[in-house]
Amino acid sequence: MTYQEANEIQLTDLLSRMGYEPDRIRGKNYWYKSPFRQERTASFKLDIHTNMWYDFGEGAGGGTIDFAKYYLRTEDFKTALEWLGGNTLSPVAPKRANLKKVKIHKEIYFKLIEVSTLRKPTLFKYLRTRGITRELGKSYLKQVSFGNAEKAFSGLGFENDEGGIEVRNSFYKGCFGKKSITTICGKLAKKNRVLVFEGFMDFLSYQTMKKSYHEGDEYIVMNSLSSQQQLLEKIEKVPYQQVHLFLDNDAAGKKATASIKAILEEEKKDKLVIKTWNHLYEQSKDLNDFLVRKLENEKANMITNSSQNKLKP
Repeated sequence: MTYQEANEIQLTDLLSRMGYEPDRIRGKNYWYKSPFRQERTASFKLDIHTNMWYDFGEGAGGGTIDFAKYYLRTEDFKTALEWLGGNTLSPVAPKRANLKKVKIHKEIYFKLIEVSTLRKPTLFKYLRTRGITRELGKSYLKQVSFGNAEKAFSGLGFENDEGGIEVRNSFYKGCFGKKSITTICGKLAKKNRVLVFEGFMDFLSYQTMKKSYHEGDEYIVMNSLSSQQQLLEKIEKVPYQQVHLFLDNDAAGKKATASIKAILEEEKKDKLVIKTWNHLYEQSKDLNDFLVRKLENEKANMITNSSQNKLKP
């Protein structure tokens, strides 16, 4: 098989032989769940007119040979041609370099005991370390008691749309009940724009730092990047005019930002304005980390200025 013959293999046929079918079709673009990893939301786009693919989660794309090399995790052209020219193309897991053994720890299970009004001093202290005021915390959070047969604990609770509750304290982060997004509705019937955050600490950080208030704003906290499909379904149902993304700056957050933006742009065309804001806090891992650093810098400057004033004659 020559290079030209290999690149003329239609990726729709190739993917079908491997067991992959499109999740949805938008004109010339076929959207698949990525063949490179497990995912719930299709982020692999194939242009059937050009036979070119792009995976928004991987940040990679190209033609048929590029697909084979990326799938096999090889730079060897001959290996890719042999695989493409084979009689069967079973979706064997790609070989990963430098695989490490994972140490398995015994899993500790906690049971939800009680959800009540936020009042525990240690939880308010934890909020302060994250730059969040007592008043703001009480507006959106609950106090959650949980534990096991040996010990009971308390954490900050943030309710989601499915009746579950996200729990966090200085050592624990988890969810009791069903995992889902959290929608915080605006005061107006018309939904102009929605602001999307990865976690509730980022949402509270935005509330702490925002300079103006729009009564028509809605907020969606994903609570986990695994809730991406629920987020997209919500945006599909509500006639928002703008979507503003405030996701994390780690690799997973950046991939999710790119994937969500690409899918919404493809489906909504010119009907929706999509803006990403993680560049504003690119030196921080997320919006809450940015807030904490900002407050620490302001405190350091106040101490410096105070000391300088005392030294003046």
